[in-house]
Amino acid sequence: MKKAITKQVDFCDTCDNGGLTYICLGCGKCACYDCKKKGEMIEYSHAVHFSGSGDGNFCPDCVDKPPNEKIAILLAAYRKISSLRTEEKGWYDNFRTRCDKAEAELKALIE
Repeated sequence: MKKAITKQVDFCDTCDNGGLTYICLGCGKCACYDCKKKGEMIEYSHAVHFSGSGDGNFCPDCVDKPPNEKIAILLAAYRKISSLRTEEKGWYDNFRTRCDKAEAELKALIE
C-alpha cells in the first residue's frame, strides 16, 4: 500500500545537505554533520561526566555575540560545564602520569 505524506526536512545552511542537521540554539541556523566537523557548529555537553540528548549547539556567530540575554546566560552555563570537563581531564592526565611513574619505580625495584 502506498501513502502520500508530507515531510519537513532540515537542510544545512552552508552546503544544502538534507541529512542529519544540528540547529543553533541562538539563531536557528542548521549545519550538517560534515559542516559541524568543519567548525560551522560548536557543541557543548550538558553534563560533566556524559553527553547526548540535551547537548547545546551554537554557531560561531552566536558564540561570539549571543543574540539576546537569555541565550548569553544559556551559553555561559554550557561553557561552565565545558570548563569543568577540561579541568577534570587535566586532573586525570596528571594523575595518570604520577601513577605510571610510581608503577615504573616499583617495577624497577622488584626486578
